[in-house]
Amino acid sequence: MKNIRLFSLLGLLLCAVAQVQAQANLSIQGTIQKASGANLDDGEYAMTFRLYTTEVGGTAVWTEAQDAVEVLGGVYSTLLGKANPLTAAFDKTYYLGIKLTIVTGK
Repeated sequence: MKNIRLFSLLGLLLCAVAQVQAQANLSIQGTIQKASGANLDDGEYAMTFRLYTTEVGGTAVWTEAQDAVEVLGGVYSTLLGKANPLTAAFDKTYYLGIKLTIVTGK
């Protein structure tokens, strides 16, 4: 009986870990344009992503910096949570802020 309880407990823990891992990443894709409206030049850019609970102002509830996000034709695609796992519950609306920096020497 003790072995059955231990096995059941381990099974529940594995399910909980699998659920947390499934929620730890979020694939996103977007477009970036210059102030003129033209697509951003192709290349790699450093980007910092932040999640906020308010549309304007507020404090970020999650932050992640990525050193080399590829942009082609103004389109970027990346996986949020690959450097800093997402811990937000996603039971409410979040607003994504992005800071972009040109990577020099590439």
